[in-house]
Amino acid sequence: MLALLVWLQYGRQPSEGHVLRVLDGDSFVMKTDGGDAEVRLFGIDSPERGQGWNRRSRAALTDLIEGETVRLEIEDIDRYDRIVARVQRARDGMDINAEQVRLGHSWVYRQYTDDPQLLRLEAAARRSRIGLWSLPEHERVPPWDWRRENRER
Repeated sequence: MLALLVWLQYGRQPSEGHVLRVLDGDSFVMKTDGGDAEVRLFGIDSPERGQGWNRRSRAALTDLIEGETVRLEIEDIDRYDRIVARVQRARDGMDINAEQVRLGHSWVYRQYTDDPQLLRLEAAARRSRIGLWSLPEHERVPPWDWRRENRER
């Protein structure tokens, strides 16, 4: 519900808040003027709990933003009532979504974006075999496939 209120208040305009805790490689909780809100990074998808590279992806996002003030460019509210946003670290303007992809901690979520910058960063990480791209190929299961396979079980 809070996410909906933030959406109504800010629409697609940037919003700002303090990151309280990181949940995984593509989501976190932040404090806003209206209370705590869960945020999902737009256009990327990180390994799920129980999936290879999950802990490293979460640790990377923690290093980037935990305790930091961030700015959001809100794209949507998802079915779990999370704010879906492009996120910038306030102190230096770092694009957090892009950084997770550049460091090899997330896939580009092609179902939701075809952002050329994100696609270039993912391709470079793959070529350089950094982050999750250093794993053996059979361990590099995109999270959307992993979720589908695990729901079917």
